Amino acid sequence: MTPQGESGLKGPSTATPGGTIEVEVGPNDQSVEISLGGSGDTQSFEVPPDKKVSIPVPSAPPGSVVKVSVGDGLSRRIILVEIIAPSP
Repeated sequence: MTPQGESGLKGPSTATPGGTIEVEVGPNDQSVEISLGGSGDTQSFEVPPDKKVSIPVPSAPPGSVVKVSVGDGLSRRIILVEIIAPSP
């Protein structure tokens, strides 16, 4: 997996269905939000003191994209994680 992001939100660029997405957030972020593709469904995960969050990857077909975000308004940071097929 290739890492992506910058200060405030870092994580992988790919993940497999049923796995986890490990992200690292900035010191002032209290939660991480994820949504799958263009759906309006958003899940929120609390940020622990070590600022590293393990997010379960939703069951979705390869090629789907999970949007991971922190912050609000102009200070919002977003990374996109593509769901890929697991290795045989």
